[in-house]
Amino acid sequence: MRTVLGIVAILMLVSPVMAEPILELTMAQFDGNLMYFDLVMADNQGMTDRISGFEAQAVLGGADAARFTSAPDQVRDLEGSEVSALIAPAVYAWDLFTVPTTAIAPLPTSMSFGHAASSPLEYVMLSSVAPGTVVARFCFTFDPLGPALTDLTVSVRSYGGGSGYPIFTDRLGETFAGTVANDGANIVPEPATLALLGFGVLGLFMRRRPW
Repeated sequence: MRTVLGIVAILMLVSPVMAEPILELTMAQFDGNLMYFDLVMADNQGMTDRISGFEAQAVLGGADAARFTSAPDQVRDLEGSEVSALIAPAVYAWDLFTVPTTAIAPLPTSMSFGHAASSPLEYVMLSSVAPGTVVARFCFTFDPLGPALTDLTVSVRSYGGGSGYPIFTDRLGETFAGTVANDGANIVPEPATLALLGFGVLGLFMRRRPW
């Protein structure tokens, strides 16, 4: 028995644990009737894989989820440089990718986002993706004049929803999962922030109101 335990201990020491990049959901941002949030790098774990593609699906939950409708057209068919321009001043991880993004709405309350490189020259070293760098953006529309938002959660899956994790593809075409540190988090900003949003919407309404 001691021999078996000793062998297991040795195998645990010589067999490295497979690291996974750690991602994080940002809080929701609002622009008129558009709500968007990002999936960003939190810790690349020093991984040196060269990335040729990334995919993820965001699924809304919570009491307010039914008030939103997926808007994949906001980020569909864009090259990496175009996504970078869209999300600036935030930094986009796949800026070098020239294949247009793919984005679909499997359901009104879910959105899938994917991006891939066209050649090895565009591959991105995972260790170069710094914390806070955006790997995917998700967009939804809603009625900003409705009741205050309080409960909107997000769960992240693979593009098709078959896996409960976002997926990276390396230079060999092999895939591996990323971990979302705050998966299932409520992304609604603090009440004070929402109050400022409400005043902004009211101001916009007043400026447009005919006298």
